[in-house]
Amino acid sequence: MLSAHRMNNFNIHSNSLVEIVLQGIGLQQLNVVAPALELLDVNCHFSDGSAQSQPVANISAPKLEILGWSTTNLDQSSVNFGKMSYLKGLFIAYFYVYGEEDRNHDCLRLLQHFQFDAIPRLSILLTYFPVSSVPLLCVTSY
Repeated sequence: MLSAHRMNNFNIHSNSLVEIVLQGIGLQQLNVVAPALELLDVNCHFSDGSAQSQPVANISAPKLEILGWSTTNLDQSSVNFGKMSYLKGLFIAYFYVYGEEDRNHDCLRLLQHFQFDAIPRLSILLTYFPVSSVPLLCVTSY
């Protein structure tokens, strides 16, 4: 587990690493090349840092079985996932049930990266904004 407040770039190239959990860090770029990686959990805020570069995530983990993806401020068109033939579980956040539907295009674009007839478990964190403006979070699993 890596815990830091702000990092510009996180690059890891490892032939033996099997698990990565990134939580609560700010990134500009994320690059992972890990042929043996089985679990990747990314809960990060992406920031472009300058107007000249776009936040980017490149993931190459062909043996990945579990992917958790909860990012903010990251246009999913700037995410490149390599082939993940062994993916058994995809856990994503946040999908806004109402009130913030325009934010859902990134979540929907992320879902388009994957073939769901080959993934036995999909979990999406549904976000509801009640009238009191206090967010209520619920987890749904398919």
